[in-house]
Amino acid sequence: MQSQVFSAPLTYSFRAIAPVGRNGVERVLFAALFLAVYFGFDQISSVGPVPPLVLTPWNPALGLCIAAVMHWRKRILPLVFLGPVVSQIVIPDVPQAGVYGAWIGVLTLMQTVSAVALGRWLSRNVGNLLLKNQMAAVLFACLPVTFVIAVLRISFLVLMDIAPAAQFLEGAMRIWVGDVIGIFIIAPLCTLVLSLRRVRWGDIRISVEPIAQAVAVGVAVWVAFGVYPQTASRYFYIAFLPMIWVVLRSGMNGAIVMNAFVLVSMIASLTWAGHAHGDVTLFQALLLVLASSSLTLGIAVDQSRIAMQQLRARESELAASLKVAATGELAGALAHELGHPLGAISNYAAALNYVVAKVAPESGEALSIGNKLSREIMRAMDTLHRLRDFFRTGSLAVERVDIGALAREAVALLKDRLVHNGVSPQLVVHPGVNSVLADRIQIHAVIHNLLVNGIDALKQVPAERRMLAVSVRRTRDAVVLEVDDSGIGVAADVRDHIFEPLTTTKKDGLGLGLSMSRSVIAAHGGHIHLEESDLGGAKFVLTLPVEPA
Repeated sequence: MQSQVFSAPLTYSFRAIAPVGRNGVERVLFAALFLAVYFGFDQISSVGPVPPLVLTPWNPALGLCIAAVMHWRKRILPLVFLGPVVSQIVIPDVPQAGVYGAWIGVLTLMQTVSAVALGRWLSRNVGNLLLKNQMAAVLFACLPVTFVIAVLRISFLVLMDIAPAAQFLEGAMRIWVGDVIGIFIIAPLCTLVLSLRRVRWGDIRISVEPIAQAVAVGVAVWVAFGVYPQTASRYFYIAFLPMIWVVLRSGMNGAIVMNAFVLVSMIASLTWAGHAHGDVTLFQALLLVLASSSLTLGIAVDQSRIAMQQLRARESELAASLKVAATGELAGALAHELGHPLGAISNYAAALNYVVAKVAPESGEALSIGNKLSREIMRAMDTLHRLRDFFRTGSLAVERVDIGALAREAVALLKDRLVHNGVSPQLVVHPGVNSVLADRIQIHAVIHNLLVNGIDALKQVPAERRMLAVSVRRTRDAVVLEVDDSGIGVAADVRDHIFEPLTTTKKDGLGLGLSMSRSVIAAHGGHIHLEESDLGGAKFVLTLPVEPA
């Protein structure tokens, strides 16, 4: 699992103060904040500058600009230009610092815009899996773009007689490597921070593993620079071992944070140990290898996790499809098997009616009961056959159906069951056109199922609290039927799966009723869902579209 220390949100929001701002004060505050951060990054890069070129071994300020352009796009470009200009004015590095600062501002603007634009193009048009990650694509694009800018920058220094022409190639390489290090380490870090919108410190949970990882990286850097300061470059590779641990466990976020940690540790160690410029150049190369390797591995780890999640999602979809297929087969099998006993019962009912009519023709009540029995058997057989045909072929016997009348009929058929359970239903059919084109038998079966579920749910609460409300109303383009009860409701762990096949809250339930109801309603172009109950239990809402006028 990814460590929470790298993914916890922070208690501030950079997005709340966009560069354009909502008013002049916000724009000024944001500009001052950005320039202050840029200046701070520019100053910490001055460790071990290479004379007489005054070139720094890394350029974190450029990484800040790349992240800012990726996040705010063209709105931040004026500040990207002003950053190096202001920095050169405050603490000039070379003679004619104003002209040099303006030139660096132009180059920084060209570099950030070109790198981000090329990176976005690569992520959209190149099939490489790593480059599908936009940050990885931008980092890759920075390599050629930064080299071109490095050549332009050293050319300016040579033309201004600030740098000797003999050091043109060396200077270009130093600038290029320093810029790439700054981008590879600081740009992902700033992007990670900018992507964290709003965080409450109380939500952050510090676990043991990330602390152990940070300690391991710190120890590795200390061994290289503290125990063996004269041969630190030979032992710097020890840092790769804890870095691999971090990346495999935390992905790209872990690589981003630990790269910044190693950079800060190296700067502090070089400042303390006072290494020569040649050593700084060597450490540049080592840090670049560490940063690029960890980021590449981190992206690969993240892509692997995404692929595994997609695979699990497809497996879940396949399992759901198999459940639906099994439900259809089961519905067909039930209809087939129940058809025979229902047919026999129908024959017995007809024979019973014949005997009663012959033996006791004056017994009107017995004849009435027999006729009702025959009608209910025929309705049950009709329902089974319609459901069987629907799940096998998807066919519907569409006719104009009054949902309000259908709800009244369903409640009336359950009268004995309602009375037996002490439930007095509240049926409200609002005025308006409540008719839709639908399969009467199937919609009646769905409403019947919802009512039965509501009655069963009320068995678990005291008699005085048993309430069942049914309402039918018309909206602009649909008819809505709601069945609300005061039962115990649906458990939180079941709510998201209540309409899936074989999901039930009843001890003796099969988990097919709501699944089949959803399939039937979906076939009619409607939908059924669960809402917060007004009575404290569960409220199922069924919506069917009205035929256009």
